[in-house]
Amino acid sequence: MALIFVLLLLVVAEPGQTPANGLVVADFDGEKAETKAGLALWPFCDEQLGGTSEAHATLVHPGAEKSRGAVRISFRVTDDFRAPFASMWAMVGPEALATDLSAYHGVRFYARSPNGTAFTAGIVRFPGQVKRYTVPFTMGADWTLVELPFDRFHAVAVPGTTPDASPLDPNDVTSFGISVAPMLRGEFALEIDRVEFYR
Repeated sequence: MALIFVLLLLVVAEPGQTPANGLVVADFDGEKAETKAGLALWPFCDEQLGGTSEAHATLVHPGAEKSRGAVRISFRVTDDFRAPFASMWAMVGPEALATDLSAYHGVRFYARSPNGTAFTAGIVRFPGQVKRYTVPFTMGADWTLVELPFDRFHAVAVPGTTPDASPLDPNDVTSFGISVAPMLRGEFALEIDRVEFYR
């Protein structure tokens, strides 16, 4: 599983232009569920490894704060895999390079869901090897601005290794994602809009 995760996350990005106050990864105002760089959101689920858990992204209109659109992510997590998981990821930019986000303090986005405590946010780094960091977040049934400083993210240990207690270093970030929280099973959905790294 770890090898497949590495291969999937190597196609990542370095931003071409950085806005003055934030780096917008995706606003979903276009015609497809994709990032500002034109890259499609992609699921990473146990379905790809022989399980049956899955995730799907579709556009919805309008989005938060009367924006043109947002994305709805639907998850189904089953017990047909040893360690079930379902997630949806966005690459940070258009090229196969890790991105230096050390000028930023965290990530924020609008979200809403009736399953308000069912999800975690994730950030993946690639400083020569894949490192994944996650943090749970809460939202309401109405649009909620979720703001997650980098220092709230904690490293996720690769099975069979010692947990990495080092803090998230944002100088080589590759991807941002949303996952169903560990241990949960069933169907879950949220809508998300305007994902950006903020200063």
